[in-house]
Amino acid sequence: RLTRLEDINLSYNRLVLVPQWVSLLTNLVQLSFTGNSIKNEAFVSTESSRRPVYVQFPSLGPLTKLEQLNLEGNVLTVVPPLKGLVSLSYLNLSRNQICSEGGGDILGPPIDARISLVALGYLPRLENLQLGHNKLSDFPDLLCEIWTGQTYLKRINLEYNDLTLLPDSISCLNSLTSLQLDRNPLKSLPISIACITALTSISCRLTPICSASISVRSSLPKRTDHA
Repeated sequence: RLTRLEDINLSYNRLVLVPQWVSLLTNLVQLSFTGNSIKNEAFVSTESSRRPVYVQFPSLGPLTKLEQLNLEGNVLTVVPPLKGLVSLSYLNLSRNQICSEGGGDILGPPIDARISLVALGYLPRLENLQLGHNKLSDFPDLLCEIWTGQTYLKRINLEYNDLTLLPDSISCLNSLTSLQLDRNPLKSLPISIACITALTSISCRLTPICSASISVRSSLPKRTDHA
């Protein structure tokens, strides 16, 4: 066994599923599957069976040292099972087909898209979350509430989704410094976003927002000029 492996890069191959053996490499720190065709579940052929076998995305929970996971550019429809990744700081799920409602894939037992998305709140050291270029129609209120008091989360990228609004509970993300919302059908930002005092960058390019500046400024303290 390659028990000392810390970095695996299997990007730009023809993988349909994350190999089951990955979860056995408990010293992994970085893991990348960018640009494959990875799904939440699939029927795959094996040497031991003539018929295709139903296989799900494996649990990566044993990888307690994993700090970076890149699954960009695949065909995931729901957030995969990531419970137990207590060291994960960077997660890239951009350019998939992840939605915020529905049952995900339909080959096996239904997967609740909202529950899988909310489970991101249980990654205690997550700093950078990339969810751009998916099919998210809303950002769960409960997820923001779970993140209350989380001091690591700094960056969230939600560009190129189908978001029409953000929950008022976005203000719970008090350590957030960067929020990317480009190319969403947002018409306004919640007033509560002004309560995120650590926030230094918001990007809302190419959206129908027409009242963002009013909403934010109205909740900021008034400036007092002294002669």
